[in-house]
Amino acid sequence: QNFDYNPEIKSASLFSGFVNWSEIYLAKYIDLFIFSHPKRGEIFSKNLQINESKIIYAYNSLKIHPEIKKSKNKKNLIWTGSIGPGHSLLNIIKSYAYLDKKIKLKIFGKIEDYLYFNQMEKIIEKLNLKKRIIIHKFVPEFKIKKELKASYAAIALYEPIITSHKYMAGASAKINSYLANSLPVIVSDNVDFSNFSKKFKASISVDIRSPKSISKAINKIITNKKIYNQLRSNSYKAHIDEFNFEKQFKKIDDRLNILR
Repeated sequence: QNFDYNPEIKSASLFSGFVNWSEIYLAKYIDLFIFSHPKRGEIFSKNLQINESKIIYAYNSLKIHPEIKKSKNKKNLIWTGSIGPGHSLLNIIKSYAYLDKKIKLKIFGKIEDYLYFNQMEKIIEKLNLKKRIIIHKFVPEFKIKKELKASYAAIALYEPIITSHKYMAGASAKINSYLANSLPVIVSDNVDFSNFSKKFKASISVDIRSPKSISKAINKIITNKKIYNQLRSNSYKAHIDEFNFEKQFKKIDDRLNILR
């Protein structure tokens, strides 16, 4: 099963339609489904009438990273992903109007929607944020990895407009990469991420509709060293304890051994 399950999206292309149909048709012949979030698997099981005993959950994680002990650049936050709707990017940009001018944001991603990207650029220009919010398009992976190591904190907001965005804790590749790099994370305040923040204490949940709420969280991380150190330590602990490839793959391997 692919990482995102969004049954509400109806594809207009014949190929995608065929793939969706094939997934439904072939489901009854599959011995094991792997989902990156329990709720996605639950919805899939109900919609396709699949026995939940055939489903296993493995978070979309990276291999165990060595802890980054060197100091990070206190001025820089990072955002990575697909540049387009669904990630509250417009409100993230607006939040910088309420922050100290020394605080910067580096956005790394592939542009999926150029109309949306144009909106982002207009807001950056209108709020005079060109020197503080830098957008890097189509950047090689090794450069992003380097920036992750140097960044102070990260932002990953998901608007609950589709199933996968409602249930993203653990499934988000970018959040798991932030944890692997000991980064405190600013996340959405929906039920899924609020529970994530309470359990792992590596993130701060914000109202994604409010630029002021986002800026308040950023400011708390930047200005309060005690909170920052706690979040950073818990971030790496979450990576070691739960969100790493070795632990997640063992779940799959154990189940495969049973099937064999």
